[in-house]
Amino acid sequence: MKWMIYSLVLLLMTKAVLADPQNGFSFAIGSAYHDAHVSINGVPQQHYKGPGLGIGGDAQFVVNEHWSVNPFLQAAAEYATGDLRTHLFNSQGGLEIRRWWGNVYVSPMLDESAEQLYKGATITRATFGPGVGLATGWESSHGWLVRLQADAPEILYFSANQRRAGAWLLVGYRWR
Repeated sequence: MKWMIYSLVLLLMTKAVLADPQNGFSFAIGSAYHDAHVSINGVPQQHYKGPGLGIGGDAQFVVNEHWSVNPFLQAAAEYATGDLRTHLFNSQGGLEIRRWWGNVYVSPMLDESAEQLYKGATITRATFGPGVGLATGWESSHGWLVRLQADAPEILYFSANQRRAGAWLLVGYRWR
């Protein structure tokens, strides 16, 4: 959480041209990281970490110069290390309510998260459930953007109990 606060301070200090948020669609690409603890059918907890490539997009609907509503979709392809060495795919769809200060924003997030673990081309486990998070970012007056996000979905699926946290750093562009 400290890194998000430091990033926000840095973004506030380095903003160049202030502009109000604009309606439009964005696409971004960057890095994603998830850290999870899982217990299945009473089996002792397994732990894995998954760094990988993330992509995302949103639609921004501006309420006024200080607020916007942003439905979003994101996905990440990662390789898990730790107790489970496998490929995994994380996806999220949700809603942000952004508070803007010029080109910089902070936003709580509500989302639905899903995770699939693969062995070869076979899905070995799929989990899904609601999540919450916090995002901060910067958008230039020309549409370029940087987004930092931390999320903590609580995923429950039948007999699997998963506690997971994630971080995303995405760079992209908003078409206005």
